[in-house]
Amino acid sequence: MEDSRTLRIYIALGGVAFLLVMGAVLILLYNPLAEELDPIHGLCGSATLERECYNTSRDTCFAVWNSFADDCKEEVRGRLNPNQATALIGPMVQWCIQKRYDKTVHSTRKLTPSGRCSTHFQKLDAPVY
Repeated sequence: MEDSRTLRIYIALGGVAFLLVMGAVLILLYNPLAEELDPIHGLCGSATLERECYNTSRDTCFAVWNSFADDCKEEVRGRLNPNQATALIGPMVQWCIQKRYDKTVHSTRKLTPSGRCSTHFQKLDAPVY
């Protein structure tokens, strides 16, 4: 009788310990995962071109990026024929924002960019025909 009671206590303590460990893991991992999964805040995450290729703070990145979002959406929509089926404009809007972002923070480009940044800079600097 006493052995089964002791076993129940150990099981209960093990369950509580498991919940505490899992809670701590979730708390520690929540912020990095939320940053990467959130499409708005993920824009200026540490792995993005805007942060990898430029010496700007996350707050500056957000402010500059968001200042161009609405204008670029309108610009892209204005270039599309309204009589045609709706096109996916996400990539075109993103490219518009990247071009304007680069013009605004051009002086903060990293002096020794990675290969990914060099390719990005070449695309941005290429003439548009």
